Amino acid sequence: ESLLVKTKDYELNFIKPCITERKKVLAEVKLRRGFKPEVLCDIMSKSKLAKHTKCSEDLGIARIEWEGKTILVFASGEINIRRADDKEDALKTANFIKDILLGK
Repeated sequence: ESLLVKTKDYELNFIKPCITERKKVLAEVKLRRGFKPEVLCDIMSKSKLAKHTKCSEDLGIARIEWEGKTILVFASGEINIRRADDKEDALKTANFIKDILLGK
């Protein structure tokens, strides 16, 4: 495991082959900040991905099914992107989710 990409808002820690689907990848992203679970769920419920999102304040997790990917957003600021096409798709998705969470 090695740090692949570092920005002012997040670090892309690793990309590895997806377990469930051949030719897809799993990526782990860590935002520089986390969220209170209720804030995470509130942000996601008002976002353009609201209809694709299920959120649990108790667990502090938002699960997004979008463009063939499963994206888990944890209140800790960790984001797991499953079934991305490649590193570029994972980065594009990470930036999209980051912008929603940080209100950009």
